[in-house]
Amino acid sequence: MISIASAGCGQGGTVDGPVGDAVARITSVPPMVGCVSITAAGSRSVTNNFNVTPGQSATLTIKNLPTGNVSFTAAAFSSACNAIAGTQANWFSGAPFVANISAGVVTSLMLTLEPTGGAVIGINFDTDGGTPLGDGGFPVGDGGLPGGDGGVFDLAPAPFDGGSGSTDLAHPVSDLAFPHD
Repeated sequence: MISIASAGCGQGGTVDGPVGDAVARITSVPPMVGCVSITAAGSRSVTNNFNVTPGQSATLTIKNLPTGNVSFTAAAFSSACNAIAGTQANWFSGAPFVANISAGVVTSLMLTLEPTGGAVIGINFDTDGGTPLGDGGFPVGDGGLPGGDGGVFDLAPAPFDGGSGSTDLAHPVSDLAFPHD
C-alpha cells in the first residue's frame, strides 16, 4: 500500500496557477520492486518515477501537482526506473483514487497496488472475409453461405462444407467441431 498525503500551496510555481505537493510513504517495499511510478492527472498530468529498495521503507515526494479533482494511480516495476520504458508493471493500482487537491489543505489517500498478470494472445485473421467463395477460395465452404460461421476454421459445420462427415470429398476443410478419423 502507498499512503499519500498532499498539501497544496497558493503560489504559482513553474506551472500556471496553484500547485500542490504530495508525500507518498511505503512502509516496506515488496521483493522484486525496484521502481514505483505515481501519476496524478487533473487539469494536467504529472508522473514521477522513484527508485526504491526491496525490504526498506520509502518516502517519495511528488511536486507541482495540479489542484482540483486529481486522479492518482501507481505502478511498481521489478527493474530500476531508467529501464521501465515499454515494460509491464508487476504491480498496479486498479481504479484511480480521486481526491480534491486544494491550495493550503492536506489531503490523505491510500493506493493499494495489486499484482499484474500477463498473457500471450494468438490472433487469427479471417482471410475469406465472408465472401461467397468460402475458405481458401473453394466454391463451397462456410465463408458466406447461409448457415456458415464466416471463419477460417469451421466450428459450426454446415452440410457439404468439406468437414468431417461431409459428402464434399473434393474440397476437404477442417471442422474443429467434429473429430477427424
